Amino acid sequence: MMKSLCALLVFLVAAAEGQGLKGQWEVPTVSAKNLDQWQEFIFPSGQELAWRNIRWHRELEFAADEAKELGRPVLLWTMNGHPAGET
Repeated sequence: MMKSLCALLVFLVAAAEGQGLKGQWEVPTVSAKNLDQWQEFIFPSGQELAWRNIRWHRELEFAADEAKELGRPVLLWTMNGHPAGET
């Protein structure tokens, strides 16, 4: 994973240099000294992943029962086809 992130960063820097953007800002570098900062910048925080803690139900009946108990609405997600449009 780390190799992939470093490779992506190198690619982006090379692309920026190829677009004539060199000199407009300091080119970011990855080193052992700033690796923790890059990881903190790239990876999502706990707050950004809070949606993973939402309890999802596959059956509408169970979701409706829980929503009624908690006094909350139900989000009903329906669709036709593959979520990534690969139908």
